[in-house]
Amino acid sequence: THQIRVHFRYVGRMIVGDPSYGGRSGYAADLRPRGRKVVAGVLDYLERQALHAHRIEFKHPITEESLAFVAPEPPDMVRALAELRAGYESGAWDS
Repeated sequence: THQIRVHFRYVGRMIVGDPSYGGRSGYAADLRPRGRKVVAGVLDYLERQALHAHRIEFKHPITEESLAFVAPEPPDMVRALAELRAGYESGAWDS
């Protein structure tokens, strides 16, 4: 996860809820008040970075067996995405 977070930060983006790279304090800094309110509401209950791998696949380093894992979105991520999308659709991000 660290490499993804560093790359996002390098291009001027951050992952919502990321405490190390500004995603808790700086994420909403450039938003209008309505957008900041939406993000603050999400951060009230999202106690981690909003980063989730739905599917990951790799070869086992010793057996070379192909391994694949699927994980459904956690409930807090489902809720966060729904609230952020609703905020966006209602114009909370408009200038």
